Amino acid sequence: MKSGTSFFKSLGAILLTGVLVMCTPTVGHATELEEKADSLSNQLKDLEKELSQTTASINNVVDEIEEQKMNLLNAEDNKDKQYDDMKLRIKYMYENGTSSMLQILLESNSIASLEANIEYIKVITEYDNEMLQKYREAYRDVEAKSGELQGKRTELAELQTSLEKKISGVQTALTDTKSEIEKEQKAALEAELAKAKALAEAASPSAPNTDNVVAENNPSESNPEPSPAPEQPPTAPSPGGSGTEMLYTLDEFLFSGRIYWNEYEFTYYSQSVLPGGGLSIPGRHVNADGYVSDGDGYICLAGSADKGTVYDTPFGYQGKIYDRGTSGNHLDVYIR
Repeated sequence: MKSGTSFFKSLGAILLTGVLVMCTPTVGHATELEEKADSLSNQLKDLEKELSQTTASINNVVDEIEEQKMNLLNAEDNKDKQYDDMKLRIKYMYENGTSSMLQILLESNSIASLEANIEYIKVITEYDNEMLQKYREAYRDVEAKSGELQGKRTELAELQTSLEKKISGVQTALTDTKSEIEKEQKAALEAELAKAKALAEAASPSAPNTDNVVAENNPSESNPEPSPAPEQPPTAPSPGGSGTEMLYTLDEFLFSGRIYWNEYEFTYYSQSVLPGGGLSIPGRHVNADGYVSDGDGYICLAGSADKGTVYDTPFGYQGKIYDRGTSGNHLDVYIR
């Protein structure tokens, strides 16, 4: 009998679980935390984009610096070459003395030729000075440009470091915010599950009596067993067990698993699980509503009262004790 009760109690638990699953809420409504997370995500994308652009700029500046270094080396080479050429001219002039220049002038056979030679000497000198000046200016420009690029590279490197720190901070804030969202959603889900459970319990026809549950678990602390109603054997088979109002159908009883009524707790067990062949129920049969009954129409009960004790029930029939297994005001109803 107890195995059958355990089976149907498990069935009731499964049904309750199904109710809770159907009542599970959809969590994830827009909240301030989610808006904050969205804002942080957008901020992170902007910073990563800026960091990518800065890194590209640094790479471009590095390329320019390398190019300027090559220009600087070329300018150094040109300057050195021009300087060497001038030294050769000066050396030639000093080694040959001023007579060489004078000889060029004296060999002029006309005023026009003299003027041409003088202009030639002047052009050579001016060319040397001009080229030296140009290479000097080019060298200074390259040095200045290199210094400017180095400064820009330093500035961009500092910006890169700053962006990386900002990104790290935003990533930490975003992780913390997502963690808060998960906690909030978990709390909301637990609250909704609690509501669903309360609704499922409230759907039972009657709220459970806590004292009765305690009494069942601790028979020594239970209330004194109520005095059974005096047995009033029927004078005819038909009205014997049908003197009560049907408040619950068998299907409703099976769905609830447990009914609290008139200070009594009713559960059920099935003859398909526990046949109960030795219960000695006269005229035993299953009535039209699915309850195991005796020949007088009383539905069969299990309880701690004396066998033959009659009780009113909310199932449309009076019941009579034919079996054992419960205590106090807890009665098991024998069903099909």
